[in-house]
Amino acid sequence: MSDLNCYAFTGRLGKDAELKYTQGGTPIWAASVGVGYGYGDNKGTNWLRVQVFGKRAESLAKLDLQKGAPVGISGELRVREYDKND
Repeated sequence: MSDLNCYAFTGRLGKDAELKYTQGGTPIWAASVGVGYGYGDNKGTNWLRVQVFGKRAESLAKLDLQKGAPVGISGELRVREYDKND
């Protein structure tokens, strides 16, 4: 039921956003966004990796968003887990 996958959040950039290109020339705008949760001793941050492709990626790159900039994101959520080598 991927047609029901809609995720929206606000947060701040953890580092400057980047524009890269695939070997085929497709632009990819990438950013790491910190989203806070909780309060008091239960406060924390979730870090979400955001990627935008194509013409939208090139448009976002023109904004020159830098570390700490507030952003609002909506789109499809994909969850992937990985294990570090150490």
